Amino acid sequence: MSLRDLILNDVPVAEVKPVTLRGEKLYVREMNGTERDAYEAQQLSANKAGSGLENFRARLLVRVIVDKDGNRVFGDDDVAALGKLPAREIRKAFDIASKLNALTPEDEADLVKNS
Repeated sequence: MSLRDLILNDVPVAEVKPVTLRGEKLYVREMNGTERDAYEAQQLSANKAGSGLENFRARLLVRVIVDKDGNRVFGDDDVAALGKLPAREIRKAFDIASKLNALTPEDEADLVKNS
């Protein structure tokens, strides 16, 4: 087996970390490269539309919060509703999602500034 095959065919299972939202046990999962790019593109579009900071955390969370079977709990259309949860709950889940998905403070700053 070639090195290329070893890298491309041995796709690791996404890592997940538990989180509690509104008393429900859910999980935050790791995005793959394509999903991360889509998230960043969505954030850049929001910046251009003038709403870059609005629901910044919720936009990430709808993509990475899953149930025990790994299915997304929220759709992209749930961003505004999720953003209305108490800030401490969102922040706790966002902190886990940021660490798991290697979203650094510098990445956050780049994504929220107007482009």
